[in-house]
Amino acid sequence: MRQSVSMGLVAGILGMGITSAEIKVSDALSLSGFIDMSATAGVPDVGPKSVTASFDQFELDFMYTFSDKLGAQVDVNSLGGGAVELEQAFLAYAAGPATLYLGKFLSSTGFEASEPTGLYQYSTSKTFLYGNYQNGAAVAYTVSPLISLYGAVVGSVWDGTDTDLKSPGYEAQVSLTPLEGLTAKLAYAADIDLAEDDGGDTGVSVLSNQSLVNVWVSYATGPVTVAGEVNYLMDWGLADEQGLGYLVMVNYQLTDKLGITGRYSAIKLDSMGAADNEVTVSPGYALSDAWFVLAEARYEPEAKNTTFAVESLISF
Repeated sequence: MRQSVSMGLVAGILGMGITSAEIKVSDALSLSGFIDMSATAGVPDVGPKSVTASFDQFELDFMYTFSDKLGAQVDVNSLGGGAVELEQAFLAYAAGPATLYLGKFLSSTGFEASEPTGLYQYSTSKTFLYGNYQNGAAVAYTVSPLISLYGAVVGSVWDGTDTDLKSPGYEAQVSLTPLEGLTAKLAYAADIDLAEDDGGDTGVSVLSNQSLVNVWVSYATGPVTVAGEVNYLMDWGLADEQGLGYLVMVNYQLTDKLGITGRYSAIKLDSMGAADNEVTVSPGYALSDAWFVLAEARYEPEAKNTTFAVESLISF
């Protein structure tokens, strides 16, 4: 599940989707974060093999509680290139069953997490086409313990640098938890009226309207978690294509420290002759409460490529 405002419907400080912080600086300020490193080997059916080892990401998250109603979160990270960037920064104001978010925050769409700490495996799926970090405002509303609603108006659903609300993006989501361990979410996201002149003589738009319907369901019982997801793409990309993406995942916790995940995902756009798909198997082991390692084997039949990965993830 995404580590985002959408997660704030069920957990976090003031509903902001913050995992429990391990470092408490003061009564008001807490810190959390992670260090992510990996090594991969690509083995195509034809062509040269590749082997890489990299520092993937360091992230530090600041959570500040002003009062029982008002809080803030600021996440900064450094990717493999070394540059430090502001990932998200927002205020959250809770008033009864509603929480208002202002600033830059993660899209509510999608099952798979945006951060490695929330993934069940190393890689993301073929249908990882969710919204990005967004500038704008959002409201989450808890109707009952079984139903929650979410809506946002943002500069762009997919472009985290867009702050222009003249041609905004929109998100809406309904979350259902009818049974213990069962979660279902239906979301719609769209960038509206994004057509712009390319600056030349043709008057061709650089980006047209683009929208996504995202539905996912997960069920956790005992050591087993299963999930399924469907993404329906409309006016997608510069070619204004229609498309369909889907995912099926099973995670099984063999022991308190050892688990294994299997996943199948695919994406099919109008221009594709066949669906682009993948099959992934990924065992993981917790060396400690803070240090997690996993291995992954991923096969892509259409690309005729197999990738092996090993990841070390330390969280705090």
